[in-house]
Amino acid sequence: MRRIVLLAIVVFSCPVLGQQTSANLNQVAVSQGISSPAITNTALFSKGFTKENPVAASYQNGYRATGVADGSDTTSFGVDLGVGDTTYGMAIGAYSNSCDGCEAFVRGALSAIWGGFGFGFGVQEDLYTVGMLFNPNGMHRVGVVAEFEDPNGINNNRNAFGVGYSFVLPQFTFSLDMSKQSLENDLLSDSAVMLTPGVAVRVDVFTVSLSYDVFLSNADRTYNEQLWVGVSARPFSNWEFTFYGEYVDRWTLMTTYFF
Repeated sequence: MRRIVLLAIVVFSCPVLGQQTSANLNQVAVSQGISSPAITNTALFSKGFTKENPVAASYQNGYRATGVADGSDTTSFGVDLGVGDTTYGMAIGAYSNSCDGCEAFVRGALSAIWGGFGFGFGVQEDLYTVGMLFNPNGMHRVGVVAEFEDPNGINNNRNAFGVGYSFVLPQFTFSLDMSKQSLENDLLSDSAVMLTPGVAVRVDVFTVSLSYDVFLSNADRTYNEQLWVGVSARPFSNWEFTFYGEYVDRWTLMTTYFF
């Protein structure tokens, strides 16, 4: 039933008119960020098995600073800094997770867009991400992300791959991203596929996104299908305030300042 409701939202809210767009308009995360990544948290988070497409760094136009707080029983904090000129971009983020057994991390991303093609690279300790976007400023966009972990690193031998399609208009985005994770070490093997349809609607200074995670296969773990939401407001030209439910944790708050 939930899938039917979400598909109905996609069908009936999709605008019938639109022109070529010139940027990534997503201040709020939608789907897994493979084909339409958000520009406010380029280095830190993603809902999918891969990180968001690092090409998002090139959509930035100037300097940006994002502060993050998220949690449920405990609260974690992070910061994501970025700069770009709509062709080249970079971002660096640091995140401290307060949960038991979780580790803090620092991650960076670099990207470039040349005409109808975008390429990006992200790196975290022992974890490497490569992303591509085809027609990155157009109405129809296709994204690909590959992620792998150094088998000699301190964590699991993990690989992930994602592909997605986005339909982007100034007031509306529809994304359908899919990612697969393969993880194996001496204690655990795991393979799963996640499919996430998502929509984002922009009205005046407000943006709302709605995404639904569906798991097509999971070998050794049980994943729960989940509906998650993002809501943002930009009441001032330089400030963006964003709330997520069931995104990184039970709740997530982000504040972004555009210099």
